[in-house]
Amino acid sequence: MSFFCCIYLVSQHVEGELPAASSSSNETALPGNSAVEEQRDAAAPEVAEDVRVRQAAECEVAQPSSVLDSDLGFFIDATKSIEEIAQAVCQMSDGQKYNLVKNHVRPSKHFIFPTTFIGGCNRAFRYDWFEEHGWWLVYSMKLDGAFCICCALFLNATERKQSTSLINAPFSKWHKKTKIIESHQSKANHLVAFERAKLFRQSHENPNTRISVRMDSAKETNIKENRHILKCVAEAVLYCGRQCIALRGSAEQQHCSGNPGNFLALLKLLSNHDEKLKQHLEKPKLKNATYLSPQSQNEMIDVIGKHMIQAKIVEEVRHAQMYTVLADEVTSHNEELMPMCVRFVDKDLNIREELLEICTLPRITGRHIASAIKDVLSHLSIEIADCRGQGYDGASNMSSENVGVQALIKKDAPKAVYMHCNGHCLNLVIARSCALPVVRNMIDKMKYIVMFFTCSPKREHLLKEVVDKEAHSTGKRKPLIDLSRTRWAARHDAYSHFYSAFVASRLMGLIPSVQCNSDVTVDISEAVALYQDDLPSPEVIDQELKRWKLKWQVKALHQRPSSCASAIKECDEMMYPNIFKLLKIACTLPVTSCECERSASVLRRLNTFMRSSMGEDRMSSLALIHTHYDMALDLDEAVDLYSKMHPRRLELMSVLMQ
Repeated sequence: MSFFCCIYLVSQHVEGELPAASSSSNETALPGNSAVEEQRDAAAPEVAEDVRVRQAAECEVAQPSSVLDSDLGFFIDATKSIEEIAQAVCQMSDGQKYNLVKNHVRPSKHFIFPTTFIGGCNRAFRYDWFEEHGWWLVYSMKLDGAFCICCALFLNATERKQSTSLINAPFSKWHKKTKIIESHQSKANHLVAFERAKLFRQSHENPNTRISVRMDSAKETNIKENRHILKCVAEAVLYCGRQCIALRGSAEQQHCSGNPGNFLALLKLLSNHDEKLKQHLEKPKLKNATYLSPQSQNEMIDVIGKHMIQAKIVEEVRHAQMYTVLADEVTSHNEELMPMCVRFVDKDLNIREELLEICTLPRITGRHIASAIKDVLSHLSIEIADCRGQGYDGASNMSSENVGVQALIKKDAPKAVYMHCNGHCLNLVIARSCALPVVRNMIDKMKYIVMFFTCSPKREHLLKEVVDKEAHSTGKRKPLIDLSRTRWAARHDAYSHFYSAFVASRLMGLIPSVQCNSDVTVDISEAVALYQDDLPSPEVIDQELKRWKLKWQVKALHQRPSSCASAIKECDEMMYPNIFKLLKIACTLPVTSCECERSASVLRRLNTFMRSSMGEDRMSSLALIHTHYDMALDLDEAVDLYSKMHPRRLELMSVLMQ
């Protein structure tokens, strides 16, 4: 009978139906003979050890971080003085404190706490004390004691001296739990530490409630005012850049007579309707932090031009995964400049040509131009291997097979096909046709007629009156314009790039209006071989071409796309992955370098003789702002970028925003 009684008691103890022998200070031994107790004491340690191992494993899995980082007993050494403990707590990071407050190790409900023989009875920590007192009471498995996590972490050295147990040393006198723990939670220091810990948790879980912001509303108001002023400065810079007007003047000092420049004049105009800006212009808080100096202008121009507009274009180019380089050199004030543009297909399947950079060239040889292009691409982290086309004029420094720009770029991007600008080709045709006697005589006569009227104001005025009187058309009449030569008037006899451009032009056979034309036969096998690595599954290209052709043969002629730009929008990437990729390459290949010419025209309005000393970075950023006139820009983002890149004495960002 004694044996079965022992087995029953042990089983009930393991399954948790009966409380552990040490789980309560009021618990007494069950009645029975000494033999039963001896057998139970002999069997209980082994069973209890198994349970402790299992519960310890469950506890470790349940915790979000390791016990080493989540047990206060590893951070507080009771052998040290109160000052040393306070110093050790101060050296803890906010992350460590938050981890202890939020994720302190807590054993599971079935965990068997170690027992201590106190007052003639085995006593231990009880799990239900967690639920009784709340989250501030924690148990250290390392020290087998309880702590007040609030007081242990958020009381200073002076406040710590008023009490030791639960703060500087673990509480383990379980028979005095009612006297110590319950009286502790009503003390003034505990209430103060509890509020500090509560605010500390809120500041990490909800940053908007941080103490630095909640308790310092004046600082928050000051930050808003400073950001508003800088936003007005950014708005003025953006307006001047988009309108391509000069920012600086001859009298930029405050309260000075003369022309202050468009930038300061615009800010003064805005201040008439903005009291905060007016106060900043008249009486700034800090005289050395007005954000009106030429240096501040250059920094804001750089932020808007390079870190917003250019960064957005670069991101779109990377997303496109393939692009074409367009470049052309131009002379401005005896300085060689190169507008560099990129052509790509954006996420909406629209063909885009965008100005990327205007850089200075030390020389206009093929090696120097190619080096400048590679430097720009490398600086912007654009892979040169993704380049699929090059668009330049036909000058020898661009088109040479050995030392030309196109040959040097092809060494790093073998698939970058060189396409001679079709606008230049048209100019070459016209220039060649001028050698014919009939055309030459017609042009000479036209030139003499123009000179006859334009060289005399009287004759030109009389011609205008006759035209206005006799003309029956309602269109606006323009005066005669003299014939002029352009920079395109170049002679070039041989085009070594003809074969590669011819292969690339075979991609036009993918256009439905061309493919369904029975009179035209286009073989794209050579183009497929050239771009085989770009295709997702080149082995099924023949089947795709058949299905692509059948799709458009059943449709009317006016419903068939007649260009690559329209065909790619009608191509389903899931159904025709190879054709979609080839059409994207065809759309990426350059047609003309007119975008570079338009960018060069920007320099005529931007880099005038009054602004000829402008630096390269400022000129390039202003050109980007003016060229991308309609691009939507968030001025709050400009203020954020400016405050991070160029910190000043005025507060522009709080800890929350950082």
